[in-house]
Amino acid sequence: MKYFFMIALSVLLFVSCRKSGPDNIILPNTISATINGTNYVFNQGVGKFINTSSDWSKTVQIAASDSKNDFFGVLIESSTVLGLGSYVSAISFPTNYGSIRFGNYGPEITYTGRSDSSSTTITITSVTDGLIQGTFEGTIYVDGDSSLPSIPVTNGKFSVSTN
Repeated sequence: MKYFFMIALSVLLFVSCRKSGPDNIILPNTISATINGTNYVFNQGVGKFINTSSDWSKTVQIAASDSKNDFFGVLIESSTVLGLGSYVSAISFPTNYGSIRFGNYGPEITYTGRSDSSSTTITITSVTDGLIQGTFEGTIYVDGDSSLPSIPVTNGKFSVSTN
């Protein structure tokens, strides 16, 4: 009887354990990141612009806010094909360009990546029929000016529906 009970308990524990899902899943039309050591999720007032048919520039842009009047934006542009890969905030604009922006509406202060250096990197990790997902990281500066204070952005993720 003792062995039966141990086997039954073992089976129950095994069956009740679930493997946790991947930690890279993020809901559509959401941006999340650790900014200056604080975790943020931006999923309110989502605005998006997707243009993959222009001859001059292909663009994915998503902007959202949180309940504390903080806002975040991700911009990716390419003069060729907008697809999997990395886009940096560097002088390569308009060939392949990526930029992130963070701020607060009151009092308004805005941090952005510098356009003359590779201070931020955005990577598109998945493109499907209805969704573009990716990651980002870098250092952003008040008004994009490297002589003003900067903050680190890590663990950045975004997901934007194309519908």
